Amino acid sequence: MTSLLPRFGKVDFFGVLLPGFYIVLSSMLLIVNPGNRAPDSVFTAVANKFRDWPNLLSIVFIAYLLGNIPRAFVVGPTDGCCNKLVRIARLKLLRLRYKSYWKQRVRRARGFPYPEVLRVSLRDLRDNDSTVKHINWFPPTTSSAVVAFDYWKLVLCMDQPSAFAFTQVLEARVRFFVGMIWAATGGVVFSLAGLICWLITSRTFDWISLIILLFSLGILGVFGGTLRFVRAEEAVQVLLAYVAHLDAGKHRARIPASIRKAGRSPA
Repeated sequence: MTSLLPRFGKVDFFGVLLPGFYIVLSSMLLIVNPGNRAPDSVFTAVANKFRDWPNLLSIVFIAYLLGNIPRAFVVGPTDGCCNKLVRIARLKLLRLRYKSYWKQRVRRARGFPYPEVLRVSLRDLRDNDSTVKHINWFPPTTSSAVVAFDYWKLVLCMDQPSAFAFTQVLEARVRFFVGMIWAATGGVVFSLAGLICWLITSRTFDWISLIILLFSLGILGVFGGTLRFVRAEEAVQVLLAYVAHLDAGKHRARIPASIRKAGRSPA
């Protein structure tokens, strides 16, 4: 048992278990007490399921299994879809503009890890910190940015465990956001199905389905609206950690030639 604990990390807890628990909880609220959908009756029935340790362990296990479903989804399409919907809703429907130039650039950026954002971040760092002015390269183009990003994390993993652990926290937060987006999407689907059943059966109004629907839509709005910023922060922090590693005098000669060539400063 002890040997398995280190393998259950932050990504598993935030990116798998919590979204899975939301799926399980919303499903239980929609399924229990089909004959009496009054909120007090449903909440009491669900709370009773958590009182016994065997039931609680079963719920945690099922939540972990279900949480691996959104964990298996690629982050890129989710990020792109959410970013496009936010831009349409904010810029075209509400006609709201970002006051922050950084947020504007992040919203317009294409392809993780967003080379345009990384170049601006590194340029600002060089302009405000004289100790890193000797770094005469820039992040590569979009086509090779993912390879370079993975290389930076690999170097940090080998030589800077504490910095790499910090990047894992950022990755866990991204996975948590993506997991909750998909879990909330499932909540919307399940709650709409519950409301459709209410329309068909003409029974007492299903307030639980409405509550889950509104709550899931709120989660989609919050997590989906900020996912792009969370991913951009991860990319920038990994870059800065790698630059700090280079500035410490380690592995300056180990920058791949393709990255040096593709990302060399015009100066």
